[in-house]
Amino acid sequence: MNCVGNKSESKEVGLELKYCERCGGLFLRTLAKDVVHCGSCRARLAALRSAVELSGIVQERALRRAKNRAISGCAIGRESAIESLRKVAVNEERPC
Repeated sequence: MNCVGNKSESKEVGLELKYCERCGGLFLRTLAKDVVHCGSCRARLAALRSAVELSGIVQERALRRAKNRAISGCAIGRESAIESLRKVAVNEERPC
């Protein structure tokens, strides 16, 4: 090989052998990263997190709907109670 005039930069990456803290399997990780799970377990954990977040969002929406229904139900109940009291007060006959 003629390497005169060519600047060859090495793209070496330091790797270390690491065990997955979830499944115990061995995988290689770069020295600069603090990855503690293998690729398979990272994918599973990400899916689990998104499912939990989604269920939390769904629960929040359900709670908001329930609160809105309760508030609107109370308002309707109060209005009808006030209206019925007005009718009683207006139609009340006073003895002489």
